[in-house]
Amino acid sequence: EYMGVTKQKFDNLYCCRESILDGLKRTTDMMFGGKQVVVCGYGEVGKGCCAALKAMGSIVYVTEIDPICALQACMDGFRLVKLNEVIRQVDIVITCTGNKNVVTREHLDRMKNGCIVCNMGHSNTEIDVASLRTPELTWERVRSQVDHVIWPDGKRIVLLAEGRL
Repeated sequence: EYMGVTKQKFDNLYCCRESILDGLKRTTDMMFGGKQVVVCGYGEVGKGCCAALKAMGSIVYVTEIDPICALQACMDGFRLVKLNEVIRQVDIVITCTGNKNVVTREHLDRMKNGCIVCNMGHSNTEIDVASLRTPELTWERVRSQVDHVIWPDGKRIVLLAEGRL
């Protein structure tokens, strides 16, 4: 039981606060200042991700279904949204909910060109990656753990680690 609490309160919050920036930097080389990011989930992992991105100057939105966590996000200064409200404008989508299909094919279709999509949650089914394996979409491996998924109109999203943690 002790290790469970330590993992949840320290690993998930503090380690994710550091690893989200490291992972995004290593895979995308992007600057975070002014980027619009939606973090799906405001548990310990989501809190760490949001804190790190806010500190780097990103505009951070949060989706959350638990009312207590949602209130915490508001009290911490984050704008609570529905994913559909911001999906067309955000530069980065990060999932950390533990739920299935948080990001659906419909969301992926509506993302803007160049949107980065990654998962920080413990499940590899938060992003519906299977729906992207269709004949009309082209997959291009850019480097290790980085794929561009290209739509027929030329739009591409940047998928990290094929949606895995």
